[in-house]
Formats: sequence, C-alpha cells, structure tokens
Amino acid sequence: PGWAVKWYQRAADQGHAAAQFNLGYCHESGEGVPINIERAKEWYLKSAQQGDPDAQQALKDMGAWVPEFMAEAEPLHKLRRDAESGDAMAQFQLGVKLTAQDNPPEQQQTGTQWLTKSALQGHPQAQSALGAMYHRGRGVEANLEEAVRLDRLAAEKGNATAQFNLGYCFETGEGVERDREEAVAWYRKSAAQGDADAMTALTELTIGQSAPTAAEAEAPAQAPSATPPPAPVVSEPSEPVPVQ
Repeated sequence: PGWAVKWYQRAADQGHAAAQFNLGYCHESGEGVPINIERAKEWYLKSAQQGDPDAQQALKDMGAWVPEFMAEAEPLHKLRRDAESGDAMAQFQLGVKLTAQDNPPEQQQTGTQWLTKSALQGHPQAQSALGAMYHRGRGVEANLEEAVRLDRLAAEKGNATAQFNLGYCFETGEGVERDREEAVAWYRKSAAQGDADAMTALTELTIGQSAPTAAEAEAPAQAPSATPPPAPVVSEPSEPVPVQ
C-alpha cells in the first residue's frame, strides 16, 4: 500500500538497510508504486552494501549482484549482527565504516548512532570517534562542548588520538581558552604512545628550543586541569562503505 511505501522511503533515506530492501521490493513487485526495476536494483544495492542478506539474494536473483561487493557486504552483515547484539567493538567498527567522509549524510547519521551506542558502553575509541563527528558536524549537529567532553573521556582512558585532539584544542583555543601548558601536557601523553601528529606538534611548540626526545615525550607531564572542555580536531579511522 501507498502509506507503507512512504514509511519505507523515509526510513530508507535515513540509511536503514531493512527499509531499503523493502522499498526495493515495492519497486520490483509494484506494491504501492509502479514497477520500476532500475529503482528496485538501486535500493537493493544500497541495502546489500550494508550487509542485508535478503537484498543480496534479491540482487542475485535479478542477475544484478556484483561479485566484488561480496567480500565487503558479507563481513559487514556479521559486523552488523554483532553490533545489534550489543558488542561495543562491533558497534564502534560499524560506526566508523558508516561515518566515512565519502558516505552520504543518511549513512553518516546511522553511523553516529552506532558510535553513540558504543561510547555509552565506555569504549574509548568510540568516544574519540564520536567526538570527531560532533566537532565536524558530520552525521550529527556540531556541538563543540560535547566533542571535547567525549575526547576528554577517551583521553583519560589513555586513547592517544583523543589526547592529541585535546592538545590541539588547548594549543589553538578551539572551544577552550588557549593554554600552552595544557597543550604540551596532552601532546606529551599522546607522543609517549607513538602518535606522530603529537610528536610533530610538540616539536612545533618548542621551535627555538631543542626538539623533545623520546625520553622527554615519555616523561611525566603536568596533570591537565579540570577546566570544562569544548572541541577537537580529529584523527579518525576512515573506511568508506561503497555507495551506489
């Protein structure tokens, strides 16, 4: 029926794989809309690329399955299944794939939802990645205070990327009052874990002085203050999901 197609369309536009499959089926079968095989293939493909097995089978039945997608889509289906079961690492990994810069906004929005689920379980990588999304306004409305809050949570758990991001904020004054001492403190924590960006930042902050050695980078830094945060620039994992 036509009302069902409207709901499928709304959810499909937001990146929901099951709705994309259902919308493809409607276009293939003529339920609620005129038959349009090309549109059916488009929606099946979007769903299949998110790992939906019914959409994958529908494409195979139509002779439209592209073999190279098989390697990506089937592991993605397992990842989605693990994420739906509550696995924080799977939620983080799925969120990273869906929030990749080359993906459409609706997929990025779905990705931030998965990152949020993982971050709420205390996963530091998810907290840092979600902070990146809030900082850049990708998949979610930009919110610098929330971005830094998330990065601080991850940084305090030892996440090197989040530590670098906090250092960058204190160095540039993005969302917080500029504080060179705080910037150096967080950069040093990150550099001690081998973060190349943090090492470079430390070197640039000490121009005119000798560049910090590995031992200096690993030396205990002054503890950062409890000043409430705002925003970071994120180094983030990027694995785009192929999109038609």
